Amino acid sequence: MDIDTIGTTSLDADAEIIQVIYETLKTLGVDQFVIRINDKRDVLRRLIEFGITKERERRTLIAIDKKDKMSPEEWETAVSEASGLGLEKTKKYLWKISGENGLEESFVRDLRLKTEKLGVPQSYLRYDAALVRGFGYYTGAIFEAALLEIPEIGSVFGGGRFDGLTARFSTQSLPAVGASIGVDRLFAALERLGKIKKQKTLTEVLVFDLGDAFEDQYIEFVTILRKSGVCATKYLGEDKAFQAQLAYAVKQEIPYVLIYGDKEKDRKVVQLKNLQTNTQQEIAIEKLEEAVKIAR
Repeated sequence: MDIDTIGTTSLDADAEIIQVIYETLKTLGVDQFVIRINDKRDVLRRLIEFGITKERERRTLIAIDKKDKMSPEEWETAVSEASGLGLEKTKKYLWKISGENGLEESFVRDLRLKTEKLGVPQSYLRYDAALVRGFGYYTGAIFEAALLEIPEIGSVFGGGRFDGLTARFSTQSLPAVGASIGVDRLFAALERLGKIKKQKTLTEVLVFDLGDAFEDQYIEFVTILRKSGVCATKYLGEDKAFQAQLAYAVKQEIPYVLIYGDKEKDRKVVQLKNLQTNTQQEIAIEKLEEAVKIAR
């Protein structure tokens, strides 16, 4: 899943992507996180300053990007081998870009000001000169978001400016900035933090299938419920026995089942059964949408 703005080089667009990252995590109930920011141009400039050749650039960036996955000693060795600098010179380079040793550049300060105007508290932003984002297509701002309570899970958002990337896929080169969400990683983290409850299904109402004669009505019920914002589906299993459908709903932890057969057809009603309270109510078909909303 991505967030992108295409067609502008404005720093406002970069700031808005960071704002979206901040607002998304806050909306999900996460308070302890940090958004690390850097400028890819400064990263490349430092490589040149330390004599790292163009041929070794990509390998070096990939090695630097593994900082959080290695011990300090392993990281130093990996960067030394990738850059060809030798261990002592590599240590000097890594010292310069690590922790408080990296001096915040004017571009990053400008980006901070933009995000502050958009309502992003600066305590959530951290300049990190060691942030490189190993992908070669980044051309300006780069950023990652990580959860402070479980840092071992890695970044849950990552992105930056990638002007010119579109030229690889079309004849037109467009400036762009964006970020990707590590959806699986993020939701695994939210579950560990107790922010969400693991669900077997999102289905709220299961419409029982009591025969082909009622197929049109079942489709109508599902459509009505979905249009009203209720996640509903018709039972699609091969075993159409009533008890089999009920067992399926219980196993999937679906809170409601909708029952419609011959008796209900004659009286123009449906039966809505709450499997959590084991209660059942009869509802006129024309009042189905309203009744389900109230029941939820």
